[in-house]
Amino acid sequence: MNTIPNLASNSCCIVAEKEHKTTSGVPLLIKRVITIGTHNGRFHTDEVMAVTLLKILYGILGVTVTVIRSRDPIELAKCDIVVDVGGGYDPSSRLFDHHQKDCNEKFDNGEVKLSSAGMVWKEFGKIFIDLHLTETFEKDEKQYIIDEAYLMIYEKIFKEIDAHDNGQDMIRPAFKRVDVLLYEINLSLGNTITKINFLKNVEGNDKFNMACDFTKTMLMIHVMEILDLFIQEIKELPVLRKLYENRPCKFLLDIPENVTHNSKLISKVDEEAKELLFYVSENTNEKTKIKTWGMNTMKVDPKKKSFEIRKKLLSTEELEKLKELKELNDEEFGKIKFIHKDLFTGSTTDHEVALKICRLSASKQ
Repeated sequence: MNTIPNLASNSCCIVAEKEHKTTSGVPLLIKRVITIGTHNGRFHTDEVMAVTLLKILYGILGVTVTVIRSRDPIELAKCDIVVDVGGGYDPSSRLFDHHQKDCNEKFDNGEVKLSSAGMVWKEFGKIFIDLHLTETFEKDEKQYIIDEAYLMIYEKIFKEIDAHDNGQDMIRPAFKRVDVLLYEINLSLGNTITKINFLKNVEGNDKFNMACDFTKTMLMIHVMEILDLFIQEIKELPVLRKLYENRPCKFLLDIPENVTHNSKLISKVDEEAKELLFYVSENTNEKTKIKTWGMNTMKVDPKKKSFEIRKKLLSTEELEKLKELKELNDEEFGKIKFIHKDLFTGSTTDHEVALKICRLSASKQ
């Protein structure tokens, strides 16, 4: 396979307002027009994601991006960045192919080999995050967000693309049994991009552009959710931690409306002691201005994908029996809006009733 000539000496660059350096220490190439090369023919999630990421990044900087889809080394040599083709991985030359036999690149010493998507994220991810942080933070706070989000975005978004493109199974060999799977995942990004390849009455490059547009929407939904988590952590975790440390009941956290109800941050303040069973959250309907109080359970291990909870709420039927035993009066019972059938969440129209149901749920089961 022919490799692409070194592209690092590309000329006609313009100077950005701020010099950004990629993970490998190379200054980010800024030109009026950036050309990205990738292979033609059937496209896959990894190069679609790689191209999409670069188009978003350079779009923020006001740079026009064009894409050349070809396997011709002469055409690819004209490109500023080449992904998923060309037979070379060299970030300093902006070459991001993973198909070489000796290519075993991984992210942060992980188990999954990089595809072109992971390679591009590894090199440009921190710049991508930096460009999306439009609020003002202290220098150390901003660096914390960039470093932590960089790792989480790889773990939550790019890792599965890398593994799938390199043929690495999601289930470890020791547990690889088809009969343990309850359902299949068919509405994934990868499955959707595969199906775009086979759309009728749509030209090849139009299909590729459609895949990039779809991927952009998916990517930004997940990226912004992760960035918002770390921004909330910087802003609101100290307040939440103080509330947690001063709570009167060790298994119950009572959260007023002006404090975050983010379950991931609540789990974070409780991650060492693991004492919380429930938290109550105050909410106001924007239209009606009516207040309600949510009753929420805690997962056994928030870091795992399991839905197993530490303690269930009492069911409506169980609470009705407690009403008959005079442990809950008619007025209190009438303020229950709902209890989910799986007993992991519920709602009331009264603050004290929500707290009482959580205390009863902790003591009666």
